[in-house]
Amino acid sequence: MSEHEYLSVQEFADMVGLTYQAIYKRLNNTLKPYVKEFSGKKVLSIKALEKFDMPVPEEFLKEEPLDVAGTLNLMIETLNAQLKTMNVQLEVKDNQLAEKDKLLSEMSERLKDTTSVIQNQQHMLQVEQRLRLPDHYNMVNDEYEEVEKSDTDIEPVKKKLNQTETVEKKSRIVELFNKIFNVKK
Repeated sequence: MSEHEYLSVQEFADMVGLTYQAIYKRLNNTLKPYVKEFSGKKVLSIKALEKFDMPVPEEFLKEEPLDVAGTLNLMIETLNAQLKTMNVQLEVKDNQLAEKDKLLSEMSERLKDTTSVIQNQQHMLQVEQRLRLPDHYNMVNDEYEEVEKSDTDIEPVKKKLNQTETVEKKSRIVELFNKIFNVKK
């Protein structure tokens, strides 16, 4: 319902021939379903006139002609404006995605380079360990033989020799594993 379908309490009282106070007393009773508030003031629907067996004046029954073309044009303008806004937003998002793709590509290349460097370092460490292992084993073995000849406690040296043998065995196992599964270094 639009604003023109409502009357102030005074206008309603004048139409039905009662006082303002008489109508105001009925606002919370018989007229309650017809009461609304507009701009902080109570108003009554013109349909409340039926409670007093009064016809609704013709001026209230006339409907304003609809301006369909104007309404449609306004809607089209609004939708076009929204479409332009969304296209701008879409373009911004496309640019953001392109930037992210570029960063991801750069990071992927860096990761490949870093992985390659790490693999090379690991390979160099393995080679270095293999080169050192026989010397270390020989040193421990010589120490074992010296202790065996003397009267000192041999248990710590045996333990050291066993640890060295274990490291050497592990190194050999890694080599065999790499050969069996064709692991590139």
